[in-house]
Amino acid sequence: AREEGYFILVEGFFDVISLFDKNVRNVVASLGTSLTLEQAKLMKKFAKGVILIPDSDEAGRLSLRKNAKTLISLNMEVKVCSLEGAKDPDQFVRDFGVKAFLERLRGSEEIFNYLLKELEGGKEEAYEELLLYLSHLPDPLKKKRLALRISQITGYPLSHLKERMENLKVLENGKSPIRSKKEFYLLKGLLELKVDLDLDKLQLRPIIYNLAKEIMRGNLEGVPEEVVRGRVKGNLKELFLKAIEELSKPRVNKRLRR
Repeated sequence: AREEGYFILVEGFFDVISLFDKNVRNVVASLGTSLTLEQAKLMKKFAKGVILIPDSDEAGRLSLRKNAKTLISLNMEVKVCSLEGAKDPDQFVRDFGVKAFLERLRGSEEIFNYLLKELEGGKEEAYEELLLYLSHLPDPLKKKRLALRISQITGYPLSHLKERMENLKVLENGKSPIRSKKEFYLLKGLLELKVDLDLDKLQLRPIIYNLAKEIMRGNLEGVPEEVVRGRVKGNLKELFLKAIEELSKPRVNKRLRR
């Protein structure tokens, strides 16, 4: 890794074996777990950058997010390599060969550039991911430059981005963002009743708005345990509708009752 200047981080033991067998030596595996800060610091002693190659499933996506956060917090250069057509590097090398793998590797993109392109292409999930990584970035000049670019693409003011990043930190630290029963019943109702709701018609704090949006997408990452596992005393549907009524902006209540 010291000679190449970067590590290749994969997930599985067989990924390492397959690549090492093809003379790709700067490869390490997380073995299905997230990198610890100590491991990332050790990697930084030998290389300034890391290319992340996650598995193509949901677990791989979550692993990428966790590992990217840790590496970005150390101000390491983080790139992403996509191996379309295979579930993992082991399968890719077996199906397409090491030459094709190295070509994909050369096409790896810096993670912020990659996500900015995704955001420009209309992928909403890239917005949350960008802010998550940005909240861990220690370089203030780069953080400001990226925040300005995100603001230009989305139209959100910088104050909104700052508030959202602070909210993400709250969720990461395990603190509950819920301040009232109506917020709890709203989120619990969306989770259990599988309702599509126009959130823009409700008076919601940004952190609750974003949690509600993620729940409706089916993404429960970051949703507080009290919402996922908490029990409701009473009729959830009635409590949910009452919460909507209390959180509604003018004229929304009549429409909901039709």
